[in-house]
Amino acid sequence: MYKRRKIIRVFFLFLALVFTLSPRAQESNRPFRIGFLISDEEQGLSLQWFESLKRFLFEQPTIERLLAENHYSGIAILPADGYRDMLQRMDLNEFDIAFCSSVIFVEQHGDYRPILQIRGDIYDSRGQGMTLHKGVVIAGPKCALFEQENRTPEKIRTYVMTNPIAFVSAHNATGYVYPRLALWRKYNVAEPGDVIFTGSSEEVVKYVVNGLVNIGACDSNTMETLLKTACPQEILGKKIQVLFETPPAPTNPIVIRLSLHPQKSELGREVKQALKFFCNSSKHAGVPRVADSRDENFKNLREEIAAFHALIDKSSKQDTAPPSKKVMHSE
Repeated sequence: MYKRRKIIRVFFLFLALVFTLSPRAQESNRPFRIGFLISDEEQGLSLQWFESLKRFLFEQPTIERLLAENHYSGIAILPADGYRDMLQRMDLNEFDIAFCSSVIFVEQHGDYRPILQIRGDIYDSRGQGMTLHKGVVIAGPKCALFEQENRTPEKIRTYVMTNPIAFVSAHNATGYVYPRLALWRKYNVAEPGDVIFTGSSEEVVKYVVNGLVNIGACDSNTMETLLKTACPQEILGKKIQVLFETPPAPTNPIVIRLSLHPQKSELGREVKQALKFFCNSSKHAGVPRVADSRDENFKNLREEIAAFHALIDKSSKQDTAPPSKKVMHSE
């Protein structure tokens, strides 16, 4: 009888231990995690902004109640140290919500879905919102392609293959992926000359205007806003010429873990609405506005990323030096 009771007691202790080590138990009593790129100049959001967002979310009574009911101990801001770190941590589902680039979202293998996107300047009929933007390839006044009569396909091809070109980063759609694909499709340029990653579209424009490089690729809206602020309208054409535009690409998303998606989770619904209000409120001017998003908005980007990887594989086979060794300044 004593042995039987001992066995039963050991059995229940074992069940308690299994429950403690189970994923559900590990999910409880941890903070609700918000991830972002601390070094992402293109996103334009600082650590201080995210701390303000954290306070705002926790000040919402419904969110505070739902966090407690779902066994979250609070809210934690988790900055990622670069694109690779962000990608790896999303692969491991380390964040509950993440502010990431559209390219990282498409390339990561975690369990995430988009709920919001940075508002763009082009309407997407699929998502029915202003969630698209486009890239441009630009030339400075010292560039041989600056004058319209010099822009034959062959001259553009030769110039791009033999001169440095500034891009935003290797994980940026309008500032790298789409321009690279356009150069390949329009001008048969599989591999440009020396590649310089500047970190943001604004820096690409500054590099080209100041003559650090004579050609670059960036977000079109950023270029127009920066130049209109810095230069009188009448001299814009003397500073920069647009060689060509890229097709529209989806703007950067805010993504959430599938288990917290607003269609499944009350907490997810409340957090999405609070994020939308916080970003779009006039009290928080100076930060990107957001619009609703869904997974279909990134269908074309997924196809273009696949085409881009095929291009990289093709160019690396044709060149004894891989593309990464041609980078003069990386992100």
